[in-house]
Amino acid sequence: MDMKSELVMWNDIGLLDYIGDVENIYIPSYDVFEYRDSTDIIMIPIDDETLAGFSEEEIRLADTRPVEATQCKEIFSKRYNDNLINKKNAYATYRKELGHLVEKLELDVDKFWFLTLFIFDYCESMFYQGQTYKPTPLEQLFQLSHTIKQCSREEPMTLKFKCGKKKAELDSQLAITVLSSLIDDFNEQLDQECLSEDEKISKRAYQLRALLNKREVKEDSDVPKDSPIIVYFANMLLSFFDTQSQICSQRRTGVKHTMREMELVSKLVYLTGLSTNKDWNDIENEYLKAFLRQYKDYKYPNNTSSVYPEFALD
Repeated sequence: MDMKSELVMWNDIGLLDYIGDVENIYIPSYDVFEYRDSTDIIMIPIDDETLAGFSEEEIRLADTRPVEATQCKEIFSKRYNDNLINKKNAYATYRKELGHLVEKLELDVDKFWFLTLFIFDYCESMFYQGQTYKPTPLEQLFQLSHTIKQCSREEPMTLKFKCGKKKAELDSQLAITVLSSLIDDFNEQLDQECLSEDEKISKRAYQLRALLNKREVKEDSDVPKDSPIIVYFANMLLSFFDTQSQICSQRRTGVKHTMREMELVSKLVYLTGLSTNKDWNDIENEYLKAFLRQYKDYKYPNNTSSVYPEFALD
């Protein structure tokens, strides 16, 4: 397939298989999470100008949506066909300089290129073009409960409340601990009421749950520095490697990722332009290992992609 001139047609959907593997890792069940309204996209028709030069059969195949055409594949293929993917034209360099590394991992070179573009596009759409959301009311309650539980009995506790000029303060460890228990009991009861056979009770519970899960957009989006974004990009690729049995079989006991895996990801950081430091091409400097250690517990802003479904990334 000529990556410079061809569209991603539905008869080429197999080229996006690796994107589907990443979706299986990160996109949670519809029963637990909801997709953002901004990503509720099916297949947007390609305009006549884009389709110029393609046969009627190719166009027919592009409009025939197969079962395996997941939401991320649809959105990505649309963006790819519309030339909205940065670094799309770096394929020749990728093939020449990194193709041998991909083949040594027994991966399909073209499929992995599309995966790399997708992950790069996902990171850009989330951190540079995405929106930052405030924690939901339920998330704030869980955070309070979790923080209280982490405190030992020997530690003094203080909880302050302020509303305008009105103030209240708790310094009783028992009172604060009871609050944590009440939050947990409330959530458990709400779950039970959602499953109630009484329609009025379940409807009311679902409405309350919806209110508690409602997100508010922050006025200004939080954009992390380049280094955490590099780690985010790298972790998505490394997670994909974990799904490939032929790659896992190459790892020695106790080794999380082989040198070959780390080298490929490091060089992709430079190829995609996430870093302009040429040292990323030198695997001996172990830049990637250092970054992964440094940002292991980094708390990313609560951002969502401007175009893709929300991923559940830990």
